[in-house]
Amino acid sequence: MAAEHHKPTKIQASPDCGLMRLTQPIARAKLSAFSAVHKSPATNYSDTQEFPMASTDTDTENTGMTTKFQHIDVERRDHVATITLQRPDRLNALNRQMAQELHDVLDQLSGEFPEIRAVIITGAGRGFCSGADVGDMPARMAEGGDRDPNNPDPGPSITMRLAPHLREIPQPVIAAVNGVAAGAGLGIALASDIRIASESARFTSVFVKRSFGFPGCWRF
Repeated sequence: MAAEHHKPTKIQASPDCGLMRLTQPIARAKLSAFSAVHKSPATNYSDTQEFPMASTDTDTENTGMTTKFQHIDVERRDHVATITLQRPDRLNALNRQMAQELHDVLDQLSGEFPEIRAVIITGAGRGFCSGADVGDMPARMAEGGDRDPNNPDPGPSITMRLAPHLREIPQPVIAAVNGVAAGAGLGIALASDIRIASESARFTSVFVKRSFGFPGCWRF
């Protein structure tokens, strides 16, 4: 009996195929915001270029407006906010201050939706984020660790809460990974909706290599 040949079925991609079937309000808002940004003119970068860092120019007509914190910069331009981690001498390792600044900025940007329709996270210098700053740990432990002294909740630490916070804001989050993304830095990249890696990007986790849990993405 001759084998039957069937004509391949044509699959029509749905508008939300890249973000699965979105039912939750936050997910629908992310899809709507992503669609709005996708329709805007895009800037083309060659494959050999690194990702652009946040500008220090405050000329809002040409380059947008940049807000500087102690360890991060936030540039708002053309409905897009770019968060740049600014500890290049430590490969942008996360300390408590940087983690708190990220939480504060994510809260601000969430309140600016739909004016701000997308969020990009990248790192200054040679790295995206090398994880938690181990050199900062003794001082943090002496002060009670990463937990809020005014909140007795024994839940996740301030660093571990970054992953769910990134998932909860209404804007789609794009991780523009340059250089190393390790530990908590890998967690930030994985928690983002979209990841774009430069040729220098490297992803690693000591926790996985040592067969421990993966605290940076505990929610997954």
